[in-house]
Amino acid sequence: MKEQQTAPLTTEELTEKYHKLRRTFILATVISIFGTIVMLPSVLFFKIPYALAGALVLLTGESMRYRIKKEMRALAPWILASGVLNETFEDVRYQPSGCLSRETLLESGLPLPEFDAAQGSALVSAAYQGTSFELSNIRLSDPAKGAEPVFQGYCLRCRLGFPLPAELSAEASEDALELLPDAAAEALRRLSELLGGGHVSFPAEDTVCLCVASERELLAPDRRVTDVAVLRRRFAEEMGTVTQLIDTLLTLRPDAPGTASADTKALSE
Repeated sequence: MKEQQTAPLTTEELTEKYHKLRRTFILATVISIFGTIVMLPSVLFFKIPYALAGALVLLTGESMRYRIKKEMRALAPWILASGVLNETFEDVRYQPSGCLSRETLLESGLPLPEFDAAQGSALVSAAYQGTSFELSNIRLSDPAKGAEPVFQGYCLRCRLGFPLPAELSAEASEDALELLPDAAAEALRRLSELLGGGHVSFPAEDTVCLCVASERELLAPDRRVTDVAVLRRRFAEEMGTVTQLIDTLLTLRPDAPGTASADTKALSE
């Protein structure tokens, strides 16, 4: 069974759609005002046909305003998330309805359950501290195992731009800390704390993949939260966790403080 293909909207497309809705909302407001202007005098002077026409125009305008307001409320969290992403990262490309591809997940080396289709949301491609990464919520399903997803959470794939220690290979065990250099062992311990039971894999010499099982999606709108400041703070905290994960991975850089190569370089100077 092939997964369904979607055409996710980019941040620019969402912003343009939001601005179009605002312009249409202004037009709907003008229509409502015009309908009111026609209806009220007609009622006062018993011009029933004009009063009915005015009422019809007013109802049309108000119906448009209601529909547009609903669409704008739905788009607002995505616009808000885009702002948080651009403040935190560089070269941001954000697709609220996109997700990591099935191929990317299969090649990640992560111990994910067998799945037939991959869906998700909040696909982010960006850079942080010179590291390019992809992040998204994922929901993996297999119809043969029932309607419930076999895995739900988020996945982070980082290209660090430098080779990882040789001991961190695709076959490396997360528990074999005693075989790793001190910096790598400490990084894995820190990652384990941040992930809270998630998984780490090393599919290539400069690539790390992380996944965490969670029913709560990243950068997701919440109807229970009506305060924009609260929602913005929540998005910022979620992306703060991502930056902590990447910062931890960057301690594996050969010239990072505390690594053997960095200590050797310091002694030579």
